[in-house]
Amino acid sequence: MATRMKLLQLQNVLPPGLNFDDLVREVCQADIPLTRHYSEYQSGGWWTCSLLGRSADATDGEVTDTVQPSVTDALEKLSVTRQLLQDMRLDYMLARLARFDPGGALWEHRDYQNLRQVPRQRIHLPIETNADAFMVAGGRRFHMGLASLWTFRPTTAHGACNLGAGPRVHLILDVYEDERLKKVLAGAIPTSSTAMSEISADELEAKVRFLHSTRRNGHLSGNPSPDALTHWERAVLGLYFAFAVPEGQLYDALERVCLEDGDGERASFWADRRQLVLAEGVHA
Repeated sequence: MATRMKLLQLQNVLPPGLNFDDLVREVCQADIPLTRHYSEYQSGGWWTCSLLGRSADATDGEVTDTVQPSVTDALEKLSVTRQLLQDMRLDYMLARLARFDPGGALWEHRDYQNLRQVPRQRIHLPIETNADAFMVAGGRRFHMGLASLWTFRPTTAHGACNLGAGPRVHLILDVYEDERLKKVLAGAIPTSSTAMSEISADELEAKVRFLHSTRRNGHLSGNPSPDALTHWERAVLGLYFAFAVPEGQLYDALERVCLEDGDGERASFWADRRQLVLAEGVHA
């Protein structure tokens, strides 16, 4: 059985002297070098800029173990943001600004599976958002409100999307669980979530077959790039944000339908994709 996601709202971590409006103004007015990373995990609307990372290059978006992260060239120009990171006194692995464009999606996946198996958290500080930008895990929908810190362990399978009209901008902090953070976590507030519509295996299979039969773009030939998905494949993956779909089932459905269509190459593509994004066989 899949582990249930716990999204917690952190208390007493944001410094009392923080002027949130100043932070928003700085981020919105700065020339942020946003770059697209991890194409296999997303629809194309997810952009990040490293602030603390393995190098001083803000476009280096690799998520890696970094005990003493470097200040990037982007953070050098963001004085309010840099002071905030210093004042929170967290044990950082990575700090990023992330923009989620309207219509963007991060498909169901797990994180951290190829890193050292040590306790860590992913903390979000929403800077700009809307009610239709949310995260999904275990058949439940989670929304992170403005000006608060929200944390979870992304080793649980999850996805995210922005179905709103405007962008979602978050400061995302990957941090190690030191003694200070453990005390903060003890006082964190569990966040409410919304149960998504249940769907039976037969109903889901019927939807997948319908999307396949009505696709407009046809199958890709040759060796497609990792993010080159057909219209019907994107639509199938989008069902994750509408229904309570068991872990990995949409990847299985895509593989099965491709096999039935005689496209063994594309079926293998989806089998490999599931193994990659859900980190199967890396760590239990």
